[in-house]
Amino acid sequence: MNKLAVLLGYSICCLTLLPSMLDAQELDAPLETSAVNSTTLPEPEWNLDLTVSPVALNLSTKPGESITTEVKVQNNSIGPEYLQIDLAKFQADETGTRPTLLELEPGDTFADWVSFSEKEFIVNAGEWKKIQVTFAPPADAALGYYLTLIFNRQTTVTPGSRETVITGAPAILMLVDVESPNAKRELQLVEFEADRSFYEYLPVEFTVRVRNTGNIHIIPTGDIFIDRGQQHDIAILSINEGASNILAESERDYQVSWEEGFPVWQVKTADGEIVFDDAGNAVQELKWDFSQANRLRIGKYTAHLLMVYDNGERDVPIEAAVSFWVIPWRLILLGIVNLVIVIGFFFLLGYVVKLKKQKR
Repeated sequence: MNKLAVLLGYSICCLTLLPSMLDAQELDAPLETSAVNSTTLPEPEWNLDLTVSPVALNLSTKPGESITTEVKVQNNSIGPEYLQIDLAKFQADETGTRPTLLELEPGDTFADWVSFSEKEFIVNAGEWKKIQVTFAPPADAALGYYLTLIFNRQTTVTPGSRETVITGAPAILMLVDVESPNAKRELQLVEFEADRSFYEYLPVEFTVRVRNTGNIHIIPTGDIFIDRGQQHDIAILSINEGASNILAESERDYQVSWEEGFPVWQVKTADGEIVFDDAGNAVQELKWDFSQANRLRIGKYTAHLLMVYDNGERDVPIEAAVSFWVIPWRLILLGIVNLVIVIGFFFLLGYVVKLKKQKR
């Protein structure tokens, strides 16, 4: 059975599935958290519901030197889970934001460098289990290795008639940097742009696309500074707050939104749920928060990008700029109409007063 088949619907780092409704009184008493023979395991009657921590491991070591870290898994279901840790590898997708999981191949000997304090274990309902993970590269290892730790059941649910069982497994991404004098750490800015050049109201959506032209993963950081004429730093927007990596020879898109405006478009909700139109698109509505009236945006703005990364010797800056306009034209038109009405009213009032004086 393909071990990656259980990852259908897999999120960036983990997938959590809701357990089915089952009377907890029917469950056995808590079990000792030690491995058992998978041939004697009871077949679970609920869906897998686990939480793993952390979502990713960033490790660095030297050739021939092992490194050990700790991961945790929590059983959120209503009965004990018999689990095992399986290994896979991953690469970046086209946008660099989601991992593409791949089966290990015969030549992937780096998987043999990974060991666990327990590869098979039991986690009782509501409990956390700690596992030690060791990566022991040989003396000739170098550069980056990208593995995935998948927390699978030792047995799976067999659906009954007219039943569908959703299967899934949470996973932790493991990125290892084995230090090498041949490491090349280099990033290039591919694109920095706003999604439009003209806006009636905020938000403004920025895309920062960066390519790793080196041979080792890198974590860039930085900010976007919003200026208007001589007004500087009207807003400062952080990039890559989650400290995500860009894998070697891949690109990554960072999406940044400027939403500090008045009024501002936002997703419409009802009873805490997002409202969708007939085409399946989220419905947008204007939010008029008059406490933010001082944030009325109008005119030409410039967004300045400043991103930095560590090339192993120093911090290297990446800079760019993009300009755009914010013109709340309907609000301006409404103001002009109201102004014309007021001027017309006073003009008419003056004319009436003048006529009355002439009659006297």
